[in-house]
Formats: sequence, structure tokens, C-alpha cells
Amino acid sequence: LTYLDSTQPVRLDLPWHIAGSVTEASGGNWESAELPGEFITDTERFAPGIGDGVVVSSRVDDASLRVWFLGDGDLLRANAPGLPGSNARRTFFVRRWEGNTAHIVTVIDHGGTVTDAKWDGSTVLVREGDAVNTVRVTADSAIISSNGADITLTGVRAQPLPSVSFVRDQPVITGGQAIWLDTAPALDGSLRGFDRSAPLMMDEEHHYFRSESAYEGPDNFSATAWVNWSDDELYIAVDVVKPDLVMRPHDTPPSNLDNEPEDINADGIQVYWRGHDGQTHGWLINPAPDGAVSARPIGSGDASAVHGAWQRTDTGYRLTVAIPCPHAAALRRTERLGFDLIVNEMREGRTRRSGQLIWSGGPGWVYLRGDRHDPSDFGALEMAG
Repeated sequence: LTYLDSTQPVRLDLPWHIAGSVTEASGGNWESAELPGEFITDTERFAPGIGDGVVVSSRVDDASLRVWFLGDGDLLRANAPGLPGSNARRTFFVRRWEGNTAHIVTVIDHGGTVTDAKWDGSTVLVREGDAVNTVRVTADSAIISSNGADITLTGVRAQPLPSVSFVRDQPVITGGQAIWLDTAPALDGSLRGFDRSAPLMMDEEHHYFRSESAYEGPDNFSATAWVNWSDDELYIAVDVVKPDLVMRPHDTPPSNLDNEPEDINADGIQVYWRGHDGQTHGWLINPAPDGAVSARPIGSGDASAVHGAWQRTDTGYRLTVAIPCPHAAALRRTERLGFDLIVNEMREGRTRRSGQLIWSGGPGWVYLRGDRHDPSDFGALEMAG
């Protein structure tokens, strides 16, 4: 089940190419339709009659597959060239949706046990013989009810319902929340005193800027951050999943790398914020060997104004800091602050960092970026109470 939303009416065409010998069963008729494409012919649209949709069955050798197309939108079928090397044309299907919001539901049966499937607007009902199982999707899980028992499917990390958002005539801006604190947190490398109700996640490939190596997945490198605020400071906690921690000792000889400040090639974070005055403020913050943090302004600023600590965790390390943000005093709750957070990845034996996670998203390349970050790429934090 996929939920789609758009700020304006748009059209989505989602193709399905099903291999093997394909047959269809439905309670309706097919009528002539149009599908743009130089090599597409014989396009038809399914007109529902009695029943809840179309069931497409396919067989390849001893393997079989059945697909129930349910939910919102139209179903089209058409002919197009087959796989390379084959002169035969093949039938394929397209789920078409036009409007602002829709639930597109697809039930795939590859075991041959499903005898019927329905969608009632909030729940998928799957029949296996005399038994009816239901699947209900919440914001971070799928709940399967079968034989009087509930099975909840979720992951190690909470993930929202898979969705696709369409926004026209404006860039996509990553959004999150900074939560107000009456009292400053401990800032000792623990999460004591932090409000953790609005995490900022960096655990997917689209967050990663790479060098030679591709993203290896969240178990090797990922981060969860929390941002809290007061009238004149941002409080930031970053929990980093990383097998090893690579620090740059203070007595390390200079590398003299073009375009690369010495302290950028070590594990640590870069924090940026921009207020209504358009000025950008940035900080490079690294764990120090004594459990404190070292900070350097990116641009102008007072390094002594940043304070905090870090500690190792079972899966990596956690860094907690306060950075000056006098602009916050002028913000009313629910206003937005331009913001971005970068987590640098350094590996043993390397001269330069191997990659970085960027909250506002990527993907891209880390080469020659140094500590620069384009303010037009920033996300936005809602200053919540």
C-alpha cells in the first residue's frame, strides 16, 4: 500500500511489466484509451463492473504469480516490445492516478494461497480459503490480523508510511522540528535533558555524499539527531552508528591538502543555520580525545561559544553540543529556521574523509567540498514549543 499526496492535481503513471504467460480475470470491461509512447499500441482502460478490480495471473515454468490491482486510480493495459532479443510484443499494465491524494493498493501472491483480496478504504482484506486476514498500515508499521492474533511488522528504526510527495513550482525542502527547552540539557555526551520527540534521521542512501565507496547501509554508518532550543542557543545531540571512531590528534602534522581544512578529515559534524536576515552561520565540531569537543567556526564566529561533550556508545558515538543562535530569540513558535546538519565519515588508513551524511539530502560526491555547504540546500526547522 502506497499513499500519494500532492499540493496540486497531477498525473502519475506507474508501469507493471509482468513476465511469463499472462491471463486476466475481472468483473468489468476494457475500453479504448490513450497512453503516450512511440512504441505503445492497443491501449485500453479497465471499466469496473461487478467486483473489486483486476486479477492478473502469470506463469513461468513451475513458478506462478497473481497480482490484485486495488485502490484508487485507473488500470490501463497496452502492448509494447518485449525483452531484448525477442521479436514478440508483450502486454504490460499501468496504474494511473490523477488528482491530489490516493491510496494505490497491490496484493502480490507468489505462493498460490490467496483466493481473494479487497480494499475497504483503510484496510487490505486477504482471503486464504475460509480464512480472512487483514493488513492495516499505520505511520510506522503494518499490523496483520490472522486467526485472532495480531502480528506487527516494523523495523529496528521507526519509519513512516512509504509515501511519494509531488510539489510543483518550488524546490523540495527537508523539514523537521526543534523543540523548546526551559532548562538546558546536560551536554555531557548523554541524552539527559533532551526532548527526543522529533528525531532527524540520516539513515538512507539519499543522505550520503560519497568518495570512492558507495553507501554501505545504516548498520555501518547512519545518524539520528535531536535539536532543541532556547532564546539564544541550539542544543544538538547526534547519535552516530559507526564501527570505529577516527579522531585527529592535535599534534598530527599538517596534511596541506588543497581545499581541505585539517580538521575536516576526521569524524565529527558540521552544523549550519540561517535566520531571516539571510546570514549563514556554521560550525565544524569534532570529538576530542579528552571527552570534550573541539569547535571551529565556518566563516566568522567565536569557537569558545560552543560547548559540549561526547561519549562512545555500543554502536558508535554520541555528541551533544550547544551552539550560539541569538536569532532564535526573535523567532516566534511555529516559525522556521534554515538549518542543516552534516556527519563526516573518516576511516582508518585514509588521508581524506570517505563520505558524509547530510540531513537535507543528496546524494552526491564529497570530493573538494571542504567545509562549504550551499545555503540553498538547507532544510528548515519549525521552532516548536
